[in-house]
Amino acid sequence: MPTVLSHAVIASAAGQWWRRPLPRGFWAWTAICAMLPDADVIGFPLGIRYDDMFGHRGFTHSLFFAALIGALVSRHLSRRPAARARRPAARAHRPVSDSHQPGPALHQPSDLHQPGSDLHQPAAHRHQPASDLHHPAAHSHQPASDSHQPASHLLPLFLWFTAVTLSHGLFDALTNGGRGIGFLAPVSNHRYFFPWRPIQVSPIGVNFFSPRALGVLASEALWIWLPSAIMAASARLLRR
Repeated sequence: MPTVLSHAVIASAAGQWWRRPLPRGFWAWTAICAMLPDADVIGFPLGIRYDDMFGHRGFTHSLFFAALIGALVSRHLSRRPAARARRPAARAHRPVSDSHQPGPALHQPSDLHQPGSDLHQPAAHRHQPASDLHHPAAHSHQPASDSHQPASHLLPLFLWFTAVTLSHGLFDALTNGGRGIGFLAPVSNHRYFFPWRPIQVSPIGVNFFSPRALGVLASEALWIWLPSAIMAASARLLRR
């Protein structure tokens, strides 16, 4: 594998091209999903072999696992903007009750309702702003009901977090060592590599701190970090 942090780097760089409003937690979950497939290394102390279905580079690197995580994370995050949208609507509605308080007092004098009275027309005008203030609040409260519908956010978020999770296995398939990737698990435990594999594989566990690690970092700097920097910088330049 590339080092686990490099997976988060490339995913975060690609996320700079996201054009929709970002839900709270978007960047944290982008990094988590990019690194999550390597959680399968806990299988080693549990006696799960590398080549097993749930071994390293197996089930958690599959298309099925990526779609599962994409569905769970997108469902979780699609609810978060709706929770924020209700608070401003509630605040906008409070001043209306205060501004409406003087309204009844305008109708108390009996002279205002006498035919031909000149005071009757201004009173109606004085009462009108209070009712007008009430209508924007009602309209400002309307989006809160719409914010309960996460469908417009759900599909893009699902596709994004599925792709981010799957990208881990795709980059592992570009490394020059280890076993292949179980893209089709749990249907098949066959392991796959890409024909072109330029990335130096990262050692697992304590071996990562060996002198070989410098070669791994140099390889990732060329094939992952540099393209990530170009991708992120391009997105920010085009956004201006």
